[in-house]
Amino acid sequence: MLSSYRTCTRKRRPKFCKYPNILATFANASYLISAIVVSAKLLRRPLAPTADPSRLEIRKTVRAVCRDISIKDAGHLRRLVEDHPDNCMGWLQLALYKLRHGCTDEPRLILEAGFRACKDSTNTAELVYVARALSWLKGDAPSWHRLVSNVDSTKSYAMKSCAELVTKILTNELDMYRVEYWNKSQSQLLSDFSGRPVHEKMEGIVSQYRTDRHKFDVPDIPPLIHFVYGLASKRQRLGMHHYLAVRSALSTNPGSRIYFHYTLEPTGKWWRHAKELVHKMVRHAELSDFEGRCLQHYAHRADALRLRVLRDYGGIYLDMDTLSLRSWAPYIRSSSFVIAQQDSPSVGTVREGKVYGLCNAAIASTKNSLFVSMWIDSYRFFRSYGRDGLWDEHSVILPANLTDAYSWLVSEGYVSVLGASTMWKPLWYEVDDYLLRPSARTLSDMFPESILLHLWDSGQHTSFASLERFSRWFTVSPFGLEAQKYLKFSHFRGFEPL
Repeated sequence: MLSSYRTCTRKRRPKFCKYPNILATFANASYLISAIVVSAKLLRRPLAPTADPSRLEIRKTVRAVCRDISIKDAGHLRRLVEDHPDNCMGWLQLALYKLRHGCTDEPRLILEAGFRACKDSTNTAELVYVARALSWLKGDAPSWHRLVSNVDSTKSYAMKSCAELVTKILTNELDMYRVEYWNKSQSQLLSDFSGRPVHEKMEGIVSQYRTDRHKFDVPDIPPLIHFVYGLASKRQRLGMHHYLAVRSALSTNPGSRIYFHYTLEPTGKWWRHAKELVHKMVRHAELSDFEGRCLQHYAHRADALRLRVLRDYGGIYLDMDTLSLRSWAPYIRSSSFVIAQQDSPSVGTVREGKVYGLCNAAIASTKNSLFVSMWIDSYRFFRSYGRDGLWDEHSVILPANLTDAYSWLVSEGYVSVLGASTMWKPLWYEVDDYLLRPSARTLSDMFPESILLHLWDSGQHTSFASLERFSRWFTVSPFGLEAQKYLKFSHFRGFEPL
């Protein structure tokens, strides 16, 4: 009947469609009868049992804990547990954020701190969650790490992994009283998350280094130049300006050897040319955890790795977006550690009224120098989540605060601080005007005191990675005139090493 009715509603209707209204009535009646039959069957079924309250609680907790946390939210979360240390779920969520970025050491420290901080909380259910998470992490860290280590996955996969993890925590039958207590006091645990400047927290560490400073008397800075690259999550092509960094460093520092440190080896034409200049390739494991802290951004991993390299080898470290103009020799004879001021605007920052900081994009050090060792130890207080308000706290702000607060570092020759004009002029917002605008002046004339120039390739200006697609800058700009020492150009083959 229904099929007959549908047929009769078409434009070309067969002969039996003389009485469409009657057919429509039968069709509506058929729908009604079907609905009554289905309802009767459903009424004969027993009612579904009420959902398990504990399972509902688990799903509710998973939704609350496993929502995608941005860097900004994570910063708020850290401040939340500082202001309200009895908030158990805040500690757990902060630990999960770190875990989802591939770290296992700092989440354990966070959970241990959280357990001690909220162990007297009236919300015993939340305390159990923290205790179970801590027990599982300490007992089966590899499994937990594998579950949440895929940093570059889609948000849905990260959410699924986190949900599975929290569900396992909440359903795991563990006795929270089996969780080991730290021997430290609660105030010491919470001090790791306080908002005090890092150099103030390091007072005891600096005092110990001053007592043991005779142990750091070492030979001169060796003729080694270190580059660190390839710490991102996938292999990257080396750019032409990166090749210029390696080539110019070797040219202006005769007798030096290039050490190239990487996790994932670069690719591309310019890497093949740069590799011919490298004396030694050093592969490093992924540096997610450093001094018990989670380094989520690859730039922070590079910051930590350069310090470890200088401690182990000694020499000069240079960023891959630098262009060397002069030799380091006159500057590395009188100190075990050399760094230059970054005189960027400090208004509204924690360094207001002072030089903004000391930049780690180019530094020189003896092997196992006192300041490098101290800087490495400072990472136990590392607290940035990526590109947030603490982005350059350890790389630029901290070394300046240390040399200001502990003047003996400079007066006794453990640190030599150079002026900003030796390296960090121009700044990122001046690069286009100074380097790429048409001019007949050379860079050596424009910057007579500079050892090198920083291209600030992550700044807000023309990307030097795109210069290979154009050629006019090569003949008319100061940067192009300097590049002509190392490159040649033809319209048929493009840019090539000279």
